[in-house]
Amino acid sequence: RFLVELEPSRRCDDGPGDLRGESCAAERCKRCLGSGAELSYDAKSDYTNCEYHVPIRNGPSTFCGEAFGPSDKSGVPANIAACKCCYPSGHLTFDASSADGIGYTYCKSN
Repeated sequence: RFLVELEPSRRCDDGPGDLRGESCAAERCKRCLGSGAELSYDAKSDYTNCEYHVPIRNGPSTFCGEAFGPSDKSGVPANIAACKCCYPSGHLTFDASSADGIGYTYCKSN
C-alpha cells in the first residue's frame, strides 16, 4: 500500500526516453527506492521508470555521496564527486541531528 500511495509523487529519475545510460541515473534511482531499485525502459511508451525491488542483502544504504555518522562528509572529495554526478548543481550538507541524532550527510539538488 505504501508504494501505491508513493507512486503519484515519485520523482525517482522517471522520465521520457531511455534514461538507463545517463550518468548516475541508476544511483539516483537507488537513492530514491533503495539498493534493489532498477531503471526499466518501456520502448512502447518510450519511458523510463525507477522500479522498487527488494533491497540487496548487505547492499549499500546510501547513494550519491551521502553518509550516516557523526562526522561531516561534505568535504570529502569522493563524496562530493558522487553527489555532483547525481546532481551536477547539487551539494552535500551535514545535519548532526538527522537519523535520530546519529548525523547524516546528504546530497541536496538545487
